Amino acid sequence: MHERVSGIDDRGEPYRALDPELLLWVHATLIDTSLIIYSRYVRPLRAAELERYYEEMKTLGEAYSIPRDAMPVDYAAFRRYWDSMLRDGLRVTETTHDVADAVLRPDLTPLAWPAVELLRMVTVGTLPPKLRKDLALPWGTARDRALAGSQLAIRRLMPLLPAIVRRFPKARSAVVG
Repeated sequence: MHERVSGIDDRGEPYRALDPELLLWVHATLIDTSLIIYSRYVRPLRAAELERYYEEMKTLGEAYSIPRDAMPVDYAAFRRYWDSMLRDGLRVTETTHDVADAVLRPDLTPLAWPAVELLRMVTVGTLPPKLRKDLALPWGTARDRALAGSQLAIRRLMPLLPAIVRRFPKARSAVVG
Protein backbone atom coordinates (compact mmCIF):
# COMPACT_ATOMS: atom_id res chain seq x y z
CA MET A 1 0.00 0.00 0.00
CA HIS A 2 2.79 2.44 0.85
CA GLU A 3 4.24 2.20 -2.65
CA ARG A 4 1.26 4.22 -3.92
CA VAL A 5 1.43 6.90 -1.20
CA SER A 6 3.15 10.09 -2.24
CA GLY A 7 2.35 13.77 -2.32
CA ILE A 8 3.42 17.28 -1.48
CA ASP A 9 3.93 18.28 2.16
CA ASP A 10 2.90 21.54 3.83
CA ARG A 11 6.14 23.21 2.66
CA GLY A 12 5.58 22.22 -0.96
CA GLU A 13 8.19 19.45 -0.85
CA PRO A 14 7.45 16.07 -2.46
CA TYR A 15 7.37 12.98 -0.25
CA ARG A 16 6.96 9.23 -0.65
CA ALA A 17 5.72 6.95 2.11
CA LEU A 18 8.57 4.55 1.36
CA ASP A 19 11.23 7.20 1.98
CA PRO A 20 13.64 5.52 4.45
CA GLU A 21 13.84 8.70 6.58
CA LEU A 22 10.06 8.82 6.98
CA LEU A 23 9.87 5.10 7.65
CA LEU A 24 12.64 5.42 10.24
CA TRP A 25 10.70 8.09 12.13
CA VAL A 26 7.53 5.97 12.19
CA HIS A 27 9.56 2.97 13.33
CA ALA A 28 11.27 5.09 16.01
CA THR A 29 7.90 6.14 17.41
CA LEU A 30 6.95 2.47 17.73
CA ILE A 31 10.19 1.67 19.55
CA ASP A 32 10.00 4.64 21.91
CA THR A 33 6.30 4.17 22.71
CA SER A 34 6.75 0.46 23.38
CA LEU A 35 9.62 1.15 25.76
CA ILE A 36 7.75 3.92 27.57
CA ILE A 37 4.64 1.80 28.09
CA TYR A 38 6.65 -1.24 29.18
CA SER A 39 8.78 0.70 31.63
CA ARG A 40 5.79 2.50 33.11
CA TYR A 41 3.36 -0.42 33.32
CA VAL A 42 5.59 -3.47 33.69
CA ARG A 43 9.11 -2.53 34.80
CA PRO A 44 12.09 -0.51 33.64
CA LEU A 45 14.50 -2.42 31.44
CA ARG A 46 18.19 -2.76 32.21
CA ALA A 47 20.72 -1.35 29.75
CA ALA A 48 21.45 -4.76 28.20
CA GLU A 49 17.72 -5.40 27.74
CA LEU A 50 17.25 -2.03 26.05
CA GLU A 51 20.14 -2.79 23.73
CA ARG A 52 18.76 -6.24 22.87
CA TYR A 53 15.25 -4.89 22.29
CA TYR A 54 16.58 -2.20 19.99
CA GLU A 55 18.70 -4.69 18.06
CA GLU A 56 15.67 -6.98 17.60
CA MET A 57 13.56 -4.03 16.45
CA LYS A 58 16.10 -3.26 13.72
CA THR A 59 15.07 -6.56 12.11
CA LEU A 60 11.47 -5.36 12.14
CA GLY A 61 12.60 -2.08 10.61
CA GLU A 62 14.20 -3.98 7.75
CA ALA A 63 10.90 -5.79 7.20
CA TYR A 64 9.33 -2.32 6.83
CA SER A 65 11.88 -1.48 4.09
CA ILE A 66 14.26 0.55 6.24
CA PRO A 67 17.83 -0.29 5.26
CA ARG A 68 19.81 -1.46 8.28
CA ASP A 69 22.51 1.13 7.64
CA ALA A 70 19.84 3.89 7.78
CA MET A 71 19.01 2.97 11.39
CA PRO A 72 21.01 4.20 14.37
CA VAL A 73 23.71 1.65 15.10
CA ASP A 74 22.84 1.00 18.77
CA TYR A 75 20.40 2.07 21.48
CA ALA A 76 22.49 5.08 22.55
CA ALA A 77 22.57 6.29 18.93
CA PHE A 78 18.82 5.69 18.72
CA ARG A 79 18.26 7.95 21.78
CA ARG A 80 20.41 10.66 20.16
CA TYR A 81 18.40 10.33 16.94
CA TRP A 82 15.11 10.50 18.89
CA ASP A 83 16.17 13.55 20.86
CA SER A 84 17.40 15.35 17.74
CA MET A 85 14.13 14.65 15.93
CA LEU A 86 12.11 16.03 18.84
CA ARG A 87 14.36 19.07 19.06
CA ASP A 88 14.96 19.88 15.39
CA GLY A 89 13.05 17.56 13.05
CA LEU A 90 9.48 17.39 14.24
CA ARG A 91 6.98 19.96 13.03
CA VAL A 92 3.41 20.28 14.22
CA THR A 93 1.21 21.02 11.24
CA GLU A 94 -2.52 21.13 10.56
CA THR A 95 -2.29 17.47 9.57
CA THR A 96 -0.61 16.67 12.89
CA HIS A 97 -3.53 18.30 14.71
CA ASP A 98 -6.03 16.35 12.56
CA VAL A 99 -4.31 13.03 13.30
CA ALA A 100 -4.09 13.81 17.03
CA ASP A 101 -7.78 14.70 17.07
CA ALA A 102 -8.74 11.46 15.28
CA VAL A 103 -6.66 9.38 17.69
CA LEU A 104 -7.74 11.16 20.86
CA ARG A 105 -11.41 11.67 19.97
CA PRO A 106 -12.54 8.62 18.00
CA ASP A 107 -16.14 8.46 16.88
CA LEU A 108 -17.31 5.66 19.17
CA THR A 109 -20.44 4.78 21.08
CA PRO A 110 -20.81 6.52 24.47
CA LEU A 111 -20.40 3.09 26.10
CA ALA A 112 -16.73 3.16 25.03
CA TRP A 113 -16.03 6.63 26.44
CA PRO A 114 -14.59 5.48 29.82
CA ALA A 115 -12.07 3.23 28.05
CA VAL A 116 -11.32 5.96 25.50
CA GLU A 117 -10.71 8.45 28.31
CA LEU A 118 -8.22 6.08 29.96
CA LEU A 119 -6.42 5.51 26.66
CA ARG A 120 -6.43 9.26 25.99
CA MET A 121 -4.83 9.91 29.39
CA VAL A 122 -2.09 7.36 28.72
CA THR A 123 -1.55 8.58 25.15
CA VAL A 124 -1.30 12.25 26.07
CA GLY A 125 0.62 11.54 29.27
CA THR A 126 3.33 9.58 27.49
CA LEU A 127 3.91 12.18 24.78
CA PRO A 128 7.06 14.27 25.10
CA PRO A 129 6.06 17.41 27.06
CA LYS A 130 7.08 19.78 24.24
CA LEU A 131 4.92 17.90 21.74
CA ARG A 132 2.01 17.91 24.19
CA LYS A 133 2.42 21.69 24.49
CA ASP A 134 2.79 22.21 20.72
CA LEU A 135 -0.42 20.25 20.16
CA ALA A 136 -2.17 22.34 22.87
CA LEU A 137 -3.20 19.19 24.74
CA PRO A 138 -4.27 19.99 28.28
CA TRP A 139 -2.13 18.44 30.99
CA GLY A 140 -1.36 19.25 34.58
CA THR A 141 -0.64 17.96 38.07
CA ALA A 142 -3.99 16.20 38.49
CA ARG A 143 -3.52 14.29 35.23
CA ASP A 144 0.06 13.46 36.18
CA ARG A 145 -1.23 11.95 39.42
CA ALA A 146 -3.97 10.01 37.62
CA LEU A 147 -1.42 8.62 35.16
CA ALA A 148 0.90 7.60 38.01
CA GLY A 149 -2.06 5.97 39.77
CA SER A 150 -2.93 3.98 36.66
CA GLN A 151 0.66 2.80 36.43
CA LEU A 152 0.70 1.67 40.05
CA ALA A 153 -2.66 -0.09 39.74
CA ILE A 154 -1.68 -1.97 36.59
CA ARG A 155 1.74 -2.97 37.95
CA ARG A 156 0.01 -4.45 41.00
CA LEU A 157 -2.84 -6.05 39.06
CA MET A 158 -0.88 -7.65 36.21
CA PRO A 159 0.87 -10.37 38.24
CA LEU A 160 -2.51 -11.46 39.60
CA LEU A 161 -4.09 -11.99 36.19
CA PRO A 162 -3.92 -15.36 34.41
CA ALA A 163 -1.60 -15.61 31.41
CA ILE A 164 -4.58 -15.80 29.05
CA VAL A 165 -5.37 -12.20 30.00
CA ARG A 166 -1.79 -10.91 30.44
CA ARG A 167 -0.23 -12.26 27.26
CA PHE A 168 -1.09 -12.17 23.58
CA PRO A 169 -1.65 -15.65 22.09
CA LYS A 170 1.73 -15.67 20.30
CA ALA A 171 3.49 -14.78 23.56
CA ARG A 172 1.61 -17.53 25.42
CA SER A 173 2.65 -20.11 22.82
CA ALA A 174 6.31 -19.13 23.28
CA VAL A 175 6.25 -19.89 27.02
CA VAL A 176 7.43 -23.41 27.73
CA GLY A 177 5.84 -25.32 30.58
